[in-house]
Amino acid sequence: MAAGNLSLVVKRVLHLLGPHQQQGLLGGVAKTVSKLAPLLLDAEKKSQRDLCIRYWLTDLEDVLYDVDNLLTEIEIEKKKKKSFPSQVRTSTYSQEIKQVMKRLDGIAIGRKDFDLKKISSEAEAEEEEEEEEEEVHRLRRGESSPTSYLNQEESLVLFEKIAFESKSGGGSMALLQQQQQIIIRRSIGNKIVQRCGGGDSLAIKAIGSMLRSKITVEQDSKGSKQVTKCKLHNLMYDLAILVTGDQCRLLDSAADTAQCQKNSKTFHACFNFDPSSTEDVTMFDAKKMRTIFLSGQSRRIYRGIGVGKIFEKITYKFRFLLALDMQASGLEIVPNSIGKLKLLKYLDLSENEELTMLPNSITELIDLQTLILSKCFKLEKLPKDFTNLVNLRHFEIDGCNNLANLSPQIKNLSHLKELSQLVLSVESSSSSSRQQHGIKEKKMLPESSELIQQFKIKNLRLKNLRHEETAIQYLRAVPSEIQSLSLEWRVDKWNKSVYGELPLHNNLLSYLEELSINGFKGVIVRCPSSQFSSKLVKLSLSRCSNCKNLQAIHQIHGLKVLVLEYLDNLEYILVGHELFFSSTNNPNLFSSLERLWLTDLPKLQGWCEYNYINVLPSLTKLVIENCPKLSSMPRFPDLKEGLVMDRTSWKLLDMTMNRCTSSSTTTAATTSLNPFSNLESICIVDIEDFKDDIPWSTLNKLRFLRFDCIKELDTLPSKLQDVLSLQELQVWRCPIKEIPSWITKFKKLEKLVFGVCPLLKELPENFSRVQIQTLEIKDCNMLLRRLEVGKGADWSKIKFIPEKKLGPISGR
Repeated sequence: MAAGNLSLVVKRVLHLLGPHQQQGLLGGVAKTVSKLAPLLLDAEKKSQRDLCIRYWLTDLEDVLYDVDNLLTEIEIEKKKKKSFPSQVRTSTYSQEIKQVMKRLDGIAIGRKDFDLKKISSEAEAEEEEEEEEEEVHRLRRGESSPTSYLNQEESLVLFEKIAFESKSGGGSMALLQQQQQIIIRRSIGNKIVQRCGGGDSLAIKAIGSMLRSKITVEQDSKGSKQVTKCKLHNLMYDLAILVTGDQCRLLDSAADTAQCQKNSKTFHACFNFDPSSTEDVTMFDAKKMRTIFLSGQSRRIYRGIGVGKIFEKITYKFRFLLALDMQASGLEIVPNSIGKLKLLKYLDLSENEELTMLPNSITELIDLQTLILSKCFKLEKLPKDFTNLVNLRHFEIDGCNNLANLSPQIKNLSHLKELSQLVLSVESSSSSSRQQHGIKEKKMLPESSELIQQFKIKNLRLKNLRHEETAIQYLRAVPSEIQSLSLEWRVDKWNKSVYGELPLHNNLLSYLEELSINGFKGVIVRCPSSQFSSKLVKLSLSRCSNCKNLQAIHQIHGLKVLVLEYLDNLEYILVGHELFFSSTNNPNLFSSLERLWLTDLPKLQGWCEYNYINVLPSLTKLVIENCPKLSSMPRFPDLKEGLVMDRTSWKLLDMTMNRCTSSSTTTAATTSLNPFSNLESICIVDIEDFKDDIPWSTLNKLRFLRFDCIKELDTLPSKLQDVLSLQELQVWRCPIKEIPSWITKFKKLEKLVFGVCPLLKELPENFSRVQIQTLEIKDCNMLLRRLEVGKGADWSKIKFIPEKKLGPISGR
């Protein structure tokens, strides 16, 4: 048992029993728990050496969790009765109280078998803690060697102090502190940690056990990197296991869940595999489970049952659940049974892109404090009784752009502290309708501004803008708290009398970090540099049909992300002779640009009209899609995250490769000789002038490669065999005739895909030596006949592969 866990559970139970101290049966429960509480610190210490005391504490822990569940249910019913008196029927719970009282009395009698000392005062506990603190400081000063001096218990004390209580220092200590903050906020929440009795011990296990699988560093649009998942050193992980035992588990297979069932001590589970049945998820002790993480299923090859069935089974069985994470799980429908999770405080349904609505039963979760719906792009509305979520504190809806005009639904949520995004839809479409709705608009503006300040909203999206005067009204009302602003105009026939210049003003641009403009048909981004925010790091322009160039964009010196899409008349990003002198005097133009999207720009010819910018030195990701006339670009040798070239000229890639190898003025010697040496992902689609002149041998970090619609590709490039880092290879809609035998050289290859390659006849003889986890063959009819289960000529070559997806493309 984790040291100190039970004490935290007791504190919570006594807190919940506070109002019931003098009330009949519950008063008796409070009295018994109060008598046992002073013995726990001594009992937990002695349990390290005495197995009988450990078993006694385990029995006490079991009954206290049942008491906690029961008291929480009573508390929830009281809240519902207070908020909705006509909807609640009173329950007595007398039978349940009698049962736990009987078990508590038996445990209280059992304590007499042990010589347990009372440690009841805070002063005694603090004195012990100070002694431990002094020992830690002494060890840090090097007065003794931790490895030769500390026993197991003392090592854990040192580890916990350094990991969670250090006020200064860097390195691993700072990382652990950062991990703790991120994980507690993102996954369980500090209050949930305390409630389920884990405290710091649970947090360290959450880091060590749940998030040890791999390192993921996410970089936002501002360029700041945030560690969201991290791998601890094996020693730290082992220590974390010792701290909490089996209470918190990362499950890599169904066998792991069976082992947890035997131990019956798991309170928090993270599934790192695709469950093949609901039993893989629901075999845990229903009364003890507090947290379930079932996120990311849609990002893996899902071989099991529908995630909706698992979700529904969870809601029926685990009614004491406090936290549920279904992020990116491929969920399409939230079951009505979600309302059964009455105690739920934390719910993450983000990145389920097919989710269109939430059932009204979700509003029965009146104790819910955090609801995350970010990137549920198709979500159109909230349940009609959404205001019933009276305890909601954090509501994240970034990317839910169809959720407009939420003011009536959220303004009465008195506990709401944070709303990530606000979408306002301007409905008026003519001068007469503007007159009719003028009162409504004038009322909405200050009301929205008040909401922005009240709920700390950082992201604002204005939809259905059409008339300049209306846009000016709204833009003037945008408060300085907004960091990200999105403006969406209605797509109508362009009328010069309606669209003039973009009505952005100095005050608005002075504090924005992100700006997105969609559908504006007037003159855009022609204002002087003084108007551009020094803070602006991301600019997105879409469907702005009158945009021929972005003359002032070079003066946004801190720009890190640029997204240009569906700009039908854009010819150059920059034009004019005067910029040649600007670039000569300031060679660092666009030196901060890290991510660039150029999508569906039919007239785009080049980055600069006179090619006076030679290199984009910081660019790590480049996406060029459907830019058929694009023939010149600055070099981009330092790409890392990814390169996508789709329906554009191969000449752009040649320019970077050739100029890098012949130039001595590049930013780094390594990339001048080996362009793309840091590149991790390449996607090449429908390139008419494709040439196999990629320096494959230098791409020693490449993990993902996709060829699609390459007419010249009848076999894989021979030098590709030198890319030993490759983990996933896909070939789609290509006239490839054979798979070379050297494919067995890819020892790190995990996934291999061939789709709609009708000329592909057979697998090489040595294919059985390929060490992959997943093989997909889609609509390759000649090859599929040889892969027929059990009797195909090539079946024996693939039968050992764990995941096989053979047949037509889904939906055909």
